[in-house]
Amino acid sequence: REKEVEREMVGEGGEINLLEIEFFRKAYEKVLQQGKEEGLKEGIQKGLREGLKEGLKEGLKEGLKEAIELVLLSKFGDKAKGVIKKVKQIDDLKKLKELKKQVLKVKSLKDFERKLNSKR
Repeated sequence: REKEVEREMVGEGGEINLLEIEFFRKAYEKVLQQGKEEGLKEGIQKGLREGLKEGLKEGLKEGLKEAIELVLLSKFGDKAKGVIKKVKQIDDLKKLKELKKQVLKVKSLKDFERKLNSKR
């Protein structure tokens, strides 16, 4: 294959056709630059999508924590402050969603604490 390329680049008199080499070099550089630009655009778009997704997830966690806090305070008053501190430490979205359901059902702060401390 190398010999074929060499033959294509060599003119009639055995000289290298500099115009063709320059043409292919510029074409290669242009394609390379376009590839870099497309890769950069894709990278930026992917980063934005992932950042937005992560931001929404964090916002949902904070909203769930606030909702749980409001219900605990309205049901149990200042006695719930210690439990609220524990809720604010949770980073597991699934656990927060479960606690949101439980906080509405429980009859006592102790019941909620048991749910809070359970591994499920």
